[in-house]
Amino acid sequence: MRKPFTPFVAALQWFILGDLLFMCLTGYYIYDPFFGGGLTMAWILWAHYIGGALLIESTILRIEQAVAGSKADAPRLWPGRRTWRLLRDELGYLLFLRPRPADYGDYTPLQTILYGFFWPVLIFLQAGLGFALFHGPFGWGIFNSDTLFGWINQLLGGLAVTRLLHFLIMWVFVITLVINLYLGVWWSWIQRRGFGWLRYGFLIIRRAAATEGQKMRPAAKRGVPRTPDTAG
Repeated sequence: MRKPFTPFVAALQWFILGDLLFMCLTGYYIYDPFFGGGLTMAWILWAHYIGGALLIESTILRIEQAVAGSKADAPRLWPGRRTWRLLRDELGYLLFLRPRPADYGDYTPLQTILYGFFWPVLIFLQAGLGFALFHGPFGWGIFNSDTLFGWINQLLGGLAVTRLLHFLIMWVFVITLVINLYLGVWWSWIQRRGFGWLRYGFLIIRRAAATEGQKMRPAAKRGVPRTPDTAG
């Protein structure tokens, strides 16, 4: 079976997923501290900042691997016209309104939009909002968040609005993480692949003919269309 990722990229994707979950948990506590006191908040704030820095760096590294890695998958991850055209079929199938769609390749339309566009944009948007909420120097004192990102607070109408938007986007990550888990379990069950997708952090969809055990009969004459062999 073709391996879609190198072991390094597979581990990197799991790290990104884990870091996203960690940022959501610590971010919720920062917004609504439901236990502990000032020292607990200080430690969780520190952990949130470190987790955010690691998330930015790992996302940039994943983009670099998608573009220039040994198994670059940027062309398959970037949503094109075909992605949006097939999205309706996938949504209809997942909602039990349409029959099983045709082969999507390595990523379904929902996954392409989620991994190739939605998450990277949200991660960098959250990073900007996070820096706007952070006051003071960072990067070994080289940069100052107030100087570089203070305009975001002014643009949004104040620190409270920035904090609320940062919190709401966190819930978008929570919802899409659940969708990612749902897609993984659902498609793995449908294609009877068990939970092999867990090795990659992201679900990989195989070719329909391969997953259903279908073989193509050779055409008897030139120009005669081939048909699936349903007899196995």
